[in-house]
Amino acid sequence: MPSIPKLLRAGTWLVSKLPRSLCYAAARLWGEIQFRFDRKRRAALLKNLSFIFPSSTPSERKRMARRAFRIFAMNAVDFLLAPTLSREEILAMVEGRGDEALDELAGRGLIILSAHLGNWDFAGLWLWAKGVRGKAVAEMIEQDEWFEVFRRYRGREGLEIVPINAIPMSLARCLREGGAVILIGDRDLTGAGFPARFFSGERRFPRGAGALAARLRVPVLPGCVVRKNTRITEKKPYLALGFPLIYPENRNEEEMNAEIVKALEGMVARFPDQWFVFQDEWL
Repeated sequence: MPSIPKLLRAGTWLVSKLPRSLCYAAARLWGEIQFRFDRKRRAALLKNLSFIFPSSTPSERKRMARRAFRIFAMNAVDFLLAPTLSREEILAMVEGRGDEALDELAGRGLIILSAHLGNWDFAGLWLWAKGVRGKAVAEMIEQDEWFEVFRRYRGREGLEIVPINAIPMSLARCLREGGAVILIGDRDLTGAGFPARFFSGERRFPRGAGALAARLRVPVLPGCVVRKNTRITEKKPYLALGFPLIYPENRNEEEMNAEIVKALEGMVARFPDQWFVFQDEWL
């Protein structure tokens, strides 16, 4: 059986040869099939939505979950295309709003925080295309066979993909030198995080963003890159949104992390059908 890297390379070759609208249409259909037959992941999304909207009806949650599967599959097309896209092509696919802080804080040290929301892989490419340089933390260890694949598909010169077990000092050094550190902050994958209220339930969150921000006195910019719709002919399919900066002045690590959780909740509330956490991690 072909290895995962070989399958991904084959997928990249295929989607680069076909009309993008055809690829999106096929992906949308695949998303519908997955919604119908992938019971475990469907149940996880429905449970997430029940905590976000506790007064919603089952049919309302089912409709949002179906749309989530379609969008997730369409996003996979752009993940496969990533190595073939130029800077200009990446920028042409995204409409930016509220991203002025990227220019204002360039070269001064910045933590960019997102969630498993929209297309976080493409978000890294868009940030690189916008001129952001630094380190992006991938949610895997260096020995994982996926790691080198993600380096190829998500990384570009000047934006290094580092494993989740990266030495914190290397991230701190990047920030001190004026670079950016990109983190996904809605899942505690190391087990060293903290519990916090999230919508009508409770989840665990990583400490890293708040700890780095409080210790080094660098701001946190929450943001996401989400899909505008499921139309297969959309020329600019993504919307990049920056949310209000979280400043570390007069805040310790716990207070910074509390503000970060609020920001994550605000992002998810705005795009609940694009929060792609397929694991049941509610406490």
